Amino acid sequence: MSGHGEEHGNESHGENGGHDEAGHEESHEEVHEGHEEHGHPEKHEPKEEKKEAPAGKKTGPKGKSITESEVLIILLLAICGRVLLKVTPLVNIPSVEPIIPLAVFAGMAYGAGPGTLVGLLAYPISNMLIPEVQFDMWSFWQAAGGAVAGGIAGFAKKIDMNTLLWYTFIGTLLFEVCVNFPDQLILVWPFSFYHIFSNLFFALVIGSFAIKEK
Repeated sequence: MSGHGEEHGNESHGENGGHDEAGHEESHEEVHEGHEEHGHPEKHEPKEEKKEAPAGKKTGPKGKSITESEVLIILLLAICGRVLLKVTPLVNIPSVEPIIPLAVFAGMAYGAGPGTLVGLLAYPISNMLIPEVQFDMWSFWQAAGGAVAGGIAGFAKKIDMNTLLWYTFIGTLLFEVCVNFPDQLILVWPFSFYHIFSNLFFALVIGSFAIKEK
């Protein structure tokens, strides 16, 4: 009898234990399902926030954030540099002016638009400020040549000293073609060569300050 009672007790205990375990698992699953219904187990991926350029800034073709003030500074440097060289007696050498190297740098750094703008405006505006220079059709040919020189620099693949020198050289040649074409000329000795070599010098100076070699 005692053995049978022990076996019966053990069996009933095992059945109750199994029932408790099953009930515990069911209740655990219900809690888990309820937890899922509230959306807690889902992993929320962090949303990527779009970074907007600060107010007043635009992103140029080179992927660089630019402001109108930066382009205006380059334009003013080009205008003032040419005016100072023309009105200073000791340095008033024909065709020596920093406009094209600055327009080329603007095109390389910020894109064809800013480069074209600097080259297009610097010549006619500076002509109005130089007493001995007349504002006539010559100014429009100069503006066209400067715009071409600054615009093509927007196609530069990289910004370094060699690229600045190369595009300054090409831009100056194209400028000379634009201003001399009405007279059925391409280069005029010695003024065209003054212009080419002085522009390369200005490009070296600009690049040494504005371009950081890696």
